Amino acid sequence: VSLLDSEKFGGNRDFILKYKLQGNQIESGLLLYKGEEENFFLAMIQPPKHIKPENIPTREYVFIIDVSGSMFGFPLDVSKELVKTLLSNLKPSDRFNILLFAGGSSLFAEQSIQASESNIKKGFNFIDRQNGGGGTELLSALKRALALKEREISLKFKGTKEYARSFVILTDGYISVEKETFDLIRKNLGTANFFTFGIGSSVNRYLLEGMAHIGKGIPFVAINQNEAEEMADKFRKYVENPVLTNINMNFNGFDVYDVEPLEIPDVFSERPVFIYGKYKGSPTGSIELTGSTGNIIFQQKLEVSKFKNHKSNSALKYLWAREKIRILDDYTNLAQNSEHVDEITSLGLKYNLLTAYTSFIAIDSEARNENGNLTTVKQPLPLPKGVSNNAVGKSMYMGGVQSRGNGCKKSGGAIKEYLAIECVDSEIGLQENPDIFSQPQFMPEFIGGEKAFEKFISNNLVYPDEAKNKGIKGTVYIEFVVNPDGTIEDILIKRSVNYLIDKEAIRLIKLTSGKWKPAKQHGKAVKTKITIPVKFEI
Repeated sequence: VSLLDSEKFGGNRDFILKYKLQGNQIESGLLLYKGEEENFFLAMIQPPKHIKPENIPTREYVFIIDVSGSMFGFPLDVSKELVKTLLSNLKPSDRFNILLFAGGSSLFAEQSIQASESNIKKGFNFIDRQNGGGGTELLSALKRALALKEREISLKFKGTKEYARSFVILTDGYISVEKETFDLIRKNLGTANFFTFGIGSSVNRYLLEGMAHIGKGIPFVAINQNEAEEMADKFRKYVENPVLTNINMNFNGFDVYDVEPLEIPDVFSERPVFIYGKYKGSPTGSIELTGSTGNIIFQQKLEVSKFKNHKSNSALKYLWAREKIRILDDYTNLAQNSEHVDEITSLGLKYNLLTAYTSFIAIDSEARNENGNLTTVKQPLPLPKGVSNNAVGKSMYMGGVQSRGNGCKKSGGAIKEYLAIECVDSEIGLQENPDIFSQPQFMPEFIGGEKAFEKFISNNLVYPDEAKNKGIKGTVYIEFVVNPDGTIEDILIKRSVNYLIDKEAIRLIKLTSGKWKPAKQHGKAVKTKITIPVKFEI
């Protein structure tokens, strides 16, 4: 892939490669790369271009819904509507169940039942009775959902062998999640598909994205009512069409190791499956792939020797390493672990990858300025395509409020240690939302100034006992909008540490609503987006 010769400024925007599937059936393939010390492979299973109804296996959906106190109101209402929409699109031959979780869990039926019209109405009634309240425990809910399979077998039901089983988890992410939760998902991808849908104005993105990554899917998040319908529709399309289930991949005479994922999830019309790994010795033997699609048993055999090593496949080693790093990052975001940090650092150094703990360093062995005299050269760079020249200013500062030029004037008693606000020289910069200013002439200020804000934080911050006992500490970065009347809205976590202290940081910032002097532009109070770090130290 290369840019056209006419692209003189090809570096002024992201390169996005879009492709379409062309096959009329499920296809599998294999890429190989022989390195100096290690050999890598990538196996893939792609869905067909068009999905026919007869190609879709019988489906089973278990809806796992967070009904804790933080889900009260809009998040739970959206969850109910999403589940109702998915249930309405099921066929009578499909099955479903509903599991509500908070401090404990409540199950709709002891085994998944057929999606008949009467059963779906009963499911609607079961959901509608929930209002939200209490704490949240996900691990026990997932274990109970996985145990449904055993109950069905013991009761002489068909179980899930002939079904594409999917767990749909709906939550705002403020739940008690332990390392064992991620382990449980990773080890059971061959038993069920795990999909997450985050709902709420201040969702725990680190947790939701981690669960989606571990489940080999993509995260879906709706932060407000306007986004909810669109995101719910995308989510429905993503989860409703499995095309290959009960997948087994056997490596015969092909000596593989360090394979991810541990178990192979189902292939969906919008989710292909990729298997990363290493191999020893010569690329020989075969890969046998089996599964079920619709009412047909699917079988394919790949003769490894027919796939040649190519130097152009050198990216496979980076893809494998990035997949390992992403998994370790998700575990680290859940709870700090020195062993994971060391392994991420080691992978970053070995495979020359940028990680949270490794950086790129440019080293030049040639002395180009022997006399020591410095010459400043202004190197022009193209602005991103579509960005106005008004976006260019003389200075930019992150980490505090600073006055330079005429672009960002500092109000008296600015909260240097807490606010992280971008300031540029342009009178009005390019705004994501024209009603919200990120660089007004005068920034918002906590009433009473810096000392008053520090005192407020000290008096109101409640360090969660569980976080203290686990040694969890760090800085949570919270973004929010200060309104012209001094209230705040649109609170989001920009950088998470752990759900326990994330939740406390959001609670604390919510308490400041109404305690701000608004930003001003040409003497008029305006909306402004700012970011505040909240420190938790034991």
